[in-house]
Amino acid sequence: MTFERLTIGKMHKNTSAPPSGTRNEPHRVFITRGEQVRCFTIRPWLMGIALSVVTVIAAGYLAATGYLIYRDQLIETASGVNDDVRTAYEDRIAELRVQNDRITSRQILDQKAYQEKIRLLLARQEHLDERQDRVTAIIDKAAKSGLALALAPLPSAKPSLTATPKATAILIDSPQPAQPVAGLDGLGGETLLLHDRGTGPLGLRGSVSNHLPPVPAPEQPSWATGDSAADLAVMDQVSSTLGTMDRQTMAVLDAIAVSAERRIGRIEDVTAPLGIDLADTDAQASGGPFIPFNPDSFDARAERADRAIDRLGALRRAIDTLPLTQPVPRAPTTSRYGQRMDPFLGRAAMHTGIDFKAEYGSAVRATAAGTVVSAGRNGGYGLMVEIDHGNGLTTRYAHLSRIRVAKGTSVQAGKIVGSVGSSGRSTGPHLHYETRLHGAPRNPSTFLDVGTRLSAALQ
Repeated sequence: MTFERLTIGKMHKNTSAPPSGTRNEPHRVFITRGEQVRCFTIRPWLMGIALSVVTVIAAGYLAATGYLIYRDQLIETASGVNDDVRTAYEDRIAELRVQNDRITSRQILDQKAYQEKIRLLLARQEHLDERQDRVTAIIDKAAKSGLALALAPLPSAKPSLTATPKATAILIDSPQPAQPVAGLDGLGGETLLLHDRGTGPLGLRGSVSNHLPPVPAPEQPSWATGDSAADLAVMDQVSSTLGTMDRQTMAVLDAIAVSAERRIGRIEDVTAPLGIDLADTDAQASGGPFIPFNPDSFDARAERADRAIDRLGALRRAIDTLPLTQPVPRAPTTSRYGQRMDPFLGRAAMHTGIDFKAEYGSAVRATAAGTVVSAGRNGGYGLMVEIDHGNGLTTRYAHLSRIRVAKGTSVQAGKIVGSVGSSGRSTGPHLHYETRLHGAPRNPSTFLDVGTRLSAALQ
């Protein structure tokens, strides 16, 4: 068995302390194995390198050991940070999605609201067109019944919705030029000036609609242009315009109804002394369930105006059959209706007509429309023409020199039916004129007075 011994030390020439100022000897390493001795010299810089390497290795070992020990904690910490960041991003994305859904929903609601407004406006426009068709028919009927309807000149350009309203005159029941009259008191014989708020763009068809501006069309949808507030404001303005037009239509119907009713009242008041029912107002057979009626509705106003115009038309047709004019225009009256001294017998007698003095052969005209029921010689009447005007009313034209119509002939007011003469029981050329109701004589002067008053009342 051999033994090795390692000896590290410094080599000195002697064991005594080296003198001061002498150089240090390097370290040597001796390895002894039996009889063998090995010697290694260790330089200082080599020792520094060795120590540095050992230090680095130790530090690396400690770092590796620490990493192995704390690696899981570091991974967990980094993972937690990543989770927080991911959660924050996910929350932000979710919030953005909610905002996007809210904006999308709002756009959908705006689109639906716009489309609903369009639908309602189209329905209102269609309904208004139907109403205007009915109003147009009523206006035409009113014109045929003698209610003169006219519009004052309107601007040719389409007015702005925000422009200052221009006056639009509706001439009702008056042949005079349109003059401004405040309020509704001008109805019935006067001119009523209604501004656009009352009778502006009515959109009535026929001669009326040609002078009126069209309804403004809706603009492009808000969901297409992105200008939601502006488009909805335009829709509201159009809706307001349609509402105004609806109210204007109501005002026109009221104006027509009031005017017709006032004229009817004047006609009935003037013709009351005649004691004749000028228009048959008896209700015909009818029935059905009871349904309450709103007097302020369009149907109520239209029905009122329509009924008034029908009544006025019936009165006018009846007036055409009334003998309200002289058979010989501007001829003087020589003998009135009533008691008088008989020119032949010289005693009191009933004169059943009026005598008009006129030259021999002067034209005798029918005083109203009717049918000739008698044309020939009739006793003391001489040559006589009798005309039936309906409703039991007849007129007689006697002492004629010539008859110009035949029995059964239909005549109009003013038609020449004969010539003034002195046939029959007569003392000289004149016309004996009678009016009879259901065969009984009536004073012709009453009819002539009514004709004069009626002409003035209808001006």
